[in-house]
Amino acid sequence: RFFRQVNAAGGREIPTSRILAKSRQKPSQPVATALKLQGDEDVVHLERLRMVESRTLFHEDIWLPATRFGVLLEIESESFGELLYPFYETQCGQCIGSATETLTVEQADRAIAKILSIKEGAPVVTIERTALGYDRSPLEYRISRAAAEGFRYQIDIS
Repeated sequence: RFFRQVNAAGGREIPTSRILAKSRQKPSQPVATALKLQGDEDVVHLERLRMVESRTLFHEDIWLPATRFGVLLEIESESFGELLYPFYETQCGQCIGSATETLTVEQADRAIAKILSIKEGAPVVTIERTALGYDRSPLEYRISRAAAEGFRYQIDIS
């Protein structure tokens, strides 16, 4: 519903996904601020790849309040499926109602360049998203990175 990956011909693609790592951790200050966390609240951190035909399109870091999403740490990574928002709803009872995104262009550091199979210093599109519940409380903070070359982002405004 919130992510529309399109190919060069404009057709919709749903990338496959792979969870690389998941952990419970203390949030950095930017993550705590984005999620409006109080005191010493932990987050669930997911590291994920989104791929089409075995080619990595996105590397994602995803943070979720552990009080609402801690159960995800008990679920096998292979069980997450391609789309996280329906999974959040069925597994955690948390529904995403809206999201805000900020797109910027940065240079790939060594780690991202290796993951995306691009040269270090090549441009990458960084998408910073905060997803909100229907009550407007922040439920997810995500940073997605993709190679800028050939990147297409389509949004419908109505």
